Amino acid sequence: MHAPPYRRSAIAALSAEDGARRAAGPRLRAMLSRREAWALARMDRPSGFRRAIGQAVEALGDAGRFDNDFGEAELAGVTGGSLLDLVRSEPRAYAD
Repeated sequence: MHAPPYRRSAIAALSAEDGARRAAGPRLRAMLSRREAWALARMDRPSGFRRAIGQAVEALGDAGRFDNDFGEAELAGVTGGSLLDLVRSEPRAYAD
């Protein structure tokens, strides 16, 4: 049996992040953390999701201003979608 795509995404993002942590720039680290956060939300792991989103926000802040397709708006959209995934998995836990 094969792992679901989001689980493979989390594994790939973690592996890439570990390998690139020292050499990658902040934008790449933010993108990898964002992908990890999405996958962790799909796996219903809220604490891991919060950690990864925090890393993405921090790395994006380190990147400064730049013109491309990944920025604060993209991160906010992915964060919102991931939070919806968490709520759908256990609505009562997020009722407050």
